[in-house]
Amino acid sequence: MCDERHLPEYQAKAEALRKLGVGQIIVVLQKPDDVVAKWADSLGIGGGREKATSNCGIWAVADSSGSFTRLLGVEFIPRPEGAGEPCHHRYTALVEDGILLKLHVEESAAAFTPGTCGVAKMVDTINTLVADAAPKATKK
Repeated sequence: MCDERHLPEYQAKAEALRKLGVGQIIVVLQKPDDVVAKWADSLGIGGGREKATSNCGIWAVADSSGSFTRLLGVEFIPRPEGAGEPCHHRYTALVEDGILLKLHVEESAAAFTPGTCGVAKMVDTINTLVADAAPKATKK
């Protein structure tokens, strides 16, 4: 589902996000490095351990141990033995200088809900943070 709906939305809006000051779009997958690299290559984005530049400004990284996923609190309850690789909720995170400013987590893994963690939600978040940080006019 992520590579059919979620990722294409970010690919289509990558330039608009860059204009808002987004320096990197990173996709985190709870899979081994080699699987992430092949997946990223099949979708035309950067990925794996190589320090290459992706052609669309999106980079895929592996969280094979799930430690980053657990740190964010977006993991699923582990699947039964032999039921496939572990999984996590779809989410978007706005990070500045290593500080998590906002985390949007999709409520249901079964249904794609772009309003929760899609591009439009991230644009709204960025615009709100910029407006909140702007100096306020004072009345005299």
